[in-house]
Amino acid sequence: MKPNIFIIGIGIDGREGLSARATDFIKSADVLVGGKRHLACFPNVSATKIPIASDLSSIFETLQGQPTTRRIVVLASGDPLFYGIARSFLEHFPKDRVEILPNISAMQWAFAKIKESWEDAFLTSVHGRPLEMLLERMRGCRKVGIFTDPKNTPALIAQFLLERGFPDGKAFICENMGAPDERVYSKRLSQLSDEARRKAYGDVEVSPLNVLIIIFDEKPKRERRILGIPDDEFAQQQPLSGLITKSEIRVLSIAKLHLHEESMVWDIGAGSGSVAIEAALLAKRGIVYAIEKDADSVELIKQNLNRFETHNVRIIHAEAPSALADLPNPDAVFIGGSGGKLESIIDVACQRLRDEGRVALNFATLENLHTALERLELNKFESEVTLVNIARGKPLGNLTRLEPLNPVFIVTAWKASAL
Repeated sequence: MKPNIFIIGIGIDGREGLSARATDFIKSADVLVGGKRHLACFPNVSATKIPIASDLSSIFETLQGQPTTRRIVVLASGDPLFYGIARSFLEHFPKDRVEILPNISAMQWAFAKIKESWEDAFLTSVHGRPLEMLLERMRGCRKVGIFTDPKNTPALIAQFLLERGFPDGKAFICENMGAPDERVYSKRLSQLSDEARRKAYGDVEVSPLNVLIIIFDEKPKRERRILGIPDDEFAQQQPLSGLITKSEIRVLSIAKLHLHEESMVWDIGAGSGSVAIEAALLAKRGIVYAIEKDADSVELIKQNLNRFETHNVRIIHAEAPSALADLPNPDAVFIGGSGGKLESIIDVACQRLRDEGRVALNFATLENLHTALERLELNKFESEVTLVNIARGKPLGNLTRLEPLNPVFIVTAWKASAL
């Protein structure tokens, strides 16, 4: 199949910077899609014009109804595959129907303006992304390029980073790249942070079309993260309430979930948040939902999240299974506590789990183990059971004895293979 959708990047030079081939595609388009600014560059093109708004779903619906014989040209900024619209188009149309003609992005232009190489930089965008999600990826990178947005201004980003232990450095604010009012200037991160703290950044005119480049004075240190964080490093209630999943059980249970960097995880009955936190350290580009009904335990989770800087954990202070209704479908579910609603929680977890996902459950009693296995079978899930007996060495005078922990059943379950 020949391509009939052409995604053309427009660089900072506008239509003058387009190749002859890109210009020919635009002139011969049957449908021309783009932002108002880009469409205004081609007033004489007779194609049906569709302006891009925030809601792309209606545009995709309209274009999917077009015959494949019609030429659809999409105008985008810079490189359409670099935080651009091309990714969304490739998710909605077969790749053999799409051709992409990239141009120079504002990020490239910004690095050229400050005369710094960018092959060793971490490049990202904060459009529609919480800043917390970027922390782990930015650690260890001395040079960073960021597409900002009106909410996450350069000053606010500087304040955010310095408050979380990042070193000071030089910040370059590159506004309106290629436009007549282009402006490039630099400040110390600490200066920008002070502006944010004094609320001065609201009074400083910073164009919403800006790229922030940061060169730290020294490489931000990566914190050493281990699986199986010692139990006593977590804030927890003693001796009976707020029980914590012991580190050995935690490691085995999380291993059974087969997490990846972008996993969406539910931790039901999160307690002190130890499982949620260790899962979040592995799924550092994903999100972990810690569902906990007890108010005191929720406070402990908050303390532990701050202690381990796991900003990709979302606390849900509510009771399962009702608390699960509005959450995204998970790749993995850990059930550490059920509040007497084990069967209904398992039902929801099985119904909502994504394909290839897994459920892990911890039990100390035979009765709950039996209930869980029956319920998983009713939901057509395959399962395995592991009994874990652990003893830890304790001093006895100048000798060592073994002190056993309570035995724990770890149940792992997944969707049964189709016959």
